[in-house]
Amino acid sequence: MLGSLVFAPAIATVLLPMTPFLRSARRRSIVVAMFALLASSLAEAAPFTCSSGNVDCLIAAITAANGNGEVNTIQLDGSTFTLVAAEDSSQGPIGLPTITGNILIEGAGSTIERSSAAGTPEFRLFFIDTAGNLTLNNLTIRNGSLQHQHFIDGGAMLNIGTLTIPTARSTTTERATTN
Repeated sequence: MLGSLVFAPAIATVLLPMTPFLRSARRRSIVVAMFALLASSLAEAAPFTCSSGNVDCLIAAITAANGNGEVNTIQLDGSTFTLVAAEDSSQGPIGLPTITGNILIEGAGSTIERSSAAGTPEFRLFFIDTAGNLTLNNLTIRNGSLQHQHFIDGGAMLNIGTLTIPTARSTTTERATTN
């Protein structure tokens, strides 16, 4: 109910009982604003769920999580997410959007990998920017590769933000770089 106050304060004014204190339109609007502030402070980021190796879902979830200013969890389902092209090029070719928000990827045994098919271009999987905070839990990342004369090398990821890996692993990457 409180969440609806953020998006529809006019509805909240209808729901508030008409007491002598609230008969003033100004007082009513102040009370509605207070409810809206309370609701926004209680709001939690919506959980993101990506399944069946749906890379487009993973890219969209990271993009949304970067932009909402909340602590976000992206839940994977234990499948393999195979990247075939770079999504971002802010720090050389990167398979997923640059991490600029506060994101936990709960892998449930999933794998995020760069395709090993012939002709797949080189790219790293993750770039964590200075404002980014990424936690990888129960996840395997593999086949990242970036060896380019104009960019800092980094196979699986390049981190200049905060990276936490309590239960994840990186396999078959070339020149993994963490600062």
